Amino acid sequence: MPSKALISSAYLVYLGGQNETFREETLKRWLTTIKVESYSFKNFLSSEAQMLTWKKEKLPADSLSMENAIMILNSLKTPLIIDPAT
Repeated sequence: MPSKALISSAYLVYLGGQNETFREETLKRWLTTIKVESYSFKNFLSSEAQMLTWKKEKLPADSLSMENAIMILNSLKTPLIIDPAT
C-alpha cells in the first residue's frame, strides 16, 4: 500500500500535464523501479461508483478523461482546464 500511495502522489504531481502515452511509459518505468506488479491509478484514487456517476454525467469514458477527473478532484490547486474539442 505505501508504494502505491507513493506512485499515486507522483502521478498526480508529475504526470498531470502529460499526454496519455507519456503517462503510460513513465508509470511502467516507476512500477518496474519499485517492483510493484499490479497498480491502477483510477482504481486506487477513485471508486467504481464515482466513475459510473461521471459517465452518467457525460464525461467521456476513456482512460485519459477519467484520470484527469481524478487529478482535478485530488489536487489542492485549481487546475487550468482547456477542452481541446472546442
